[in-house]
Amino acid sequence: MTTTKSFPKALATSMLILIGAACQLTAATFTVTNTNDTGPGSLRQAVLDSNAAAGSDTILFDSSFGTARTITLASPITINPATGDSLAISGTGTNLLTVSGNNAVQIFFVSTGDTATISDLTLTLARNGNGGAAIDNRGSLTVTNVAFTSNFGNNGGGAIFSDFNTTINITNSSFSQNSSNGSGGAISNNGNLTVTNSTFVSNTGAFGGAIYHGANGTVMISGCAFTNNTSNGGGATGNGGGAIINVGRGTITISNSTFTGNSVQTTGVGPSGGAIRNRFGTMDITNATFLNNTAANGGGAIDNGEVLRISGSTFTGNSTSGPNAQQSGQGSGGAISNFGQLSIANTVITGNSAA
Repeated sequence: MTTTKSFPKALATSMLILIGAACQLTAATFTVTNTNDTGPGSLRQAVLDSNAAAGSDTILFDSSFGTARTITLASPITINPATGDSLAISGTGTNLLTVSGNNAVQIFFVSTGDTATISDLTLTLARNGNGGAAIDNRGSLTVTNVAFTSNFGNNGGGAIFSDFNTTINITNSSFSQNSSNGSGGAISNNGNLTVTNSTFVSNTGAFGGAIYHGANGTVMISGCAFTNNTSNGGGATGNGGGAIINVGRGTITISNSTFTGNSVQTTGVGPSGGAIRNRFGTMDITNATFLNNTAANGGGAIDNGEVLRISGSTFTGNSTSGPNAQQSGQGSGGAISNFGQLSIANTVITGNSAA
């Protein structure tokens, strides 16, 4: 008779089951049950509890948030999970859950090296003397289906500031009426940024009405609409970009997006690029539409100073209205003002005008 011993296999199977159970135990779900700023059941307490717990945690909201409710903060909430862990805050929808800074405080601060996901809510009326009024990101941030409205960051990033060596992924979100006296009315980015299927409407920044990119990271923008954003930062040579300004040395890729009615409203020695100003770095634009953008100086739609490649796009009704210092004369390039390397393929440019 032959006897087969299977203890090692059984032991290995048992160990795998135990390991799986342990992994499940390290992740927790915390539920918000009220709109209080502090205390049991509050959003702040849920984040504090998650920060203190091991594992990748989730914060949810109970059935009372099935009707529209607002959480008003008296101070910022810091997201700081343990090393290697993460936190996901999952709201009930942009029309049901609002977190407000009450025109006084920042809303979220994501600590250095940490990972956070924020989805399905509205962040509004945040205010910060520096930048990133709604979210100051120093780690890895994912944003899905979030509305950013009427936030103000004094130095940069009316809605979001993201530091060097960071990552942001934004999907299906909206940015409206955010503002900054510095860089990026909506977003000031110094890391890697991806924005997909999102809208930017009526944001205002000194340079970069909607988005400022200032470092060597990679920016990818796809399926987005930029409408009526404004750069109003005065006559400094680094200003401009009614929707987007790039002063970094990285690569920006824009595809399947529209730029309508964006503007650079100030004159002086250099503000240019009614929709986009690419001072440095490489920019690739594919299947984009530029309509009725304006610049007080050069480049009614785009001002380029480095490498710009355009294909399959349309430029219509863009215009300049004032002197361009780089040209030592009148505003140039109703559609595109170029001082770098430019290539254009399969693109329609019609009905644009230069002063």
